[in-house]
Amino acid sequence: MGTTKTNKTGEDVTIAIDYPPLGPDDSQKYADWPKLDQDKSKRYALAAALGVKELSDNEEPGVSQYIHPEERDLPGQARSSFALNGTATVLFEMPGQQPAFGYDQELIDRVEHGLWGIASRMADDSINRLNGDDFLSLPKYWTESASDMKDLVTRFTKEGMFESDTVARSLATHLTVVERFEKQENGAKVVKHTEGFKFLLNHYKEEGMIAQEAYNRLQSDANYLIGKW
Repeated sequence: MGTTKTNKTGEDVTIAIDYPPLGPDDSQKYADWPKLDQDKSKRYALAAALGVKELSDNEEPGVSQYIHPEERDLPGQARSSFALNGTATVLFEMPGQQPAFGYDQELIDRVEHGLWGIASRMADDSINRLNGDDFLSLPKYWTESASDMKDLVTRFTKEGMFESDTVARSLATHLTVVERFEKQENGAKVVKHTEGFKFLLNHYKEEGMIAQEAYNRLQSDANYLIGKW
C-alpha cells in the first residue's frame, strides 16, 4: 500500500490489518453461507493488531485498520472465499515502497508479531473471548463518513493548516449537519450539504485560508461522500 497517515493523529501507518471485505454487516447477500462468521475474523484481526503492539519495542502507534468502506464487497478474493466457508482470515498490508533487496526486517518483524498475537491467543483460547468490534476502534486512514472528515479537520487544525480557528469551526459545523443527515439516511440532504461544504472549501482556498494538503484531502473526501450517497 502507499504511505498513509492516520486520520486522528497523523501518525504514519506502519501496518494495516483487515478482516474479509464482504459488504455491509446487515446484508442478506450471504444468507446461504451459514458458516460465514465476520466477528470471528474481526477477533483474529484484533489479536494480530494486539500482537504487533505488544511485541514491538515502541508499541507501534501506526497499527491501523486497512481500508474497509462498507460498499467494498469482494467475495472473489481468496481470503473472502475462505471466510465464506467458516475460516477466520486476516490481511496484513504493509505501507511504503518495495525494499531494495527483497526484504525488510522491520516489515517482517511486524507481521511475525501479528502472527504471534494470533497464535498465542489461540493456544490459551483467549482469542474467543475478544470482542471483535474492538477491532473497529483501531485508527483509520481513509474516509467513509462525515465523522471521519471531522477527525481530519481537528487534526489539520492542530497542524496549523487553517488560517484561523474560525475556518476550522465553520468546516466542522458544516460537517456536523452532514453527519446528522447521514444518521437519518437522508441521501439528498447529505449531498446538498456536502456540496455546501465544498463551496466553503473553495472559498477558503481562494482566500488563501487553507493549506493545499488539507484542501486536497477534504475536497477528495467530500467527492467520495457525494458519490456514495
